[in-house]
Amino acid sequence: MVRGHLKLGQMVEMRPGRIESTSKKGRYRVRPIRTSILSMKSDKNALDIALPGGLIALGTTLDPSLGKADRLVGQIIGLPGHMPPVFQKIIVSYVLVDRVSEDGKTDKIEAKIPFKMKDTVKLNIGSQTTEALVRGLKADLVQLILAIPCCADLNTRVAISTKSGTGRWSLAGMGMIVRGQPVEGA
Repeated sequence: MVRGHLKLGQMVEMRPGRIESTSKKGRYRVRPIRTSILSMKSDKNALDIALPGGLIALGTTLDPSLGKADRLVGQIIGLPGHMPPVFQKIIVSYVLVDRVSEDGKTDKIEAKIPFKMKDTVKLNIGSQTTEALVRGLKADLVQLILAIPCCADLNTRVAISTKSGTGRWSLAGMGMIVRGQPVEGA
């Protein structure tokens, strides 16, 4: 939890929720999931109120099959009507990170921008990891189309990774979401 508080019996919403493909290629519709909080725990302590900080386990009225195969990983939980938007397209203001070799020296070969138009990058936005297609580059801004819609506020921090020649993902840059296009139904 980042801000606010949760109470037992409270109605909450999970976003993006259920993600459905639309008839338009590569477009999605989302349906937030609503549930009630039945129990809360921190470590072995039962809670009546949860505040930001630490790990909190929530018992809810959700059907356990909704979380099958980690389908709910990266979801944001909060009060209905007070949730951040769900984006499929975002513009990120970014800075590149220096690559450090095993001997501790900065690798100057990677001084150029590590991605270009139509490249696929991996993003970490809060607890969500998704791939994204680079659709625009301009100075320190990159326009991205997310493979999985993401619930986030503007100014949310983003880590950007690219694939190296060995096929492994490595951190290339970091930034913040400065604009986004909300998904249908969000």
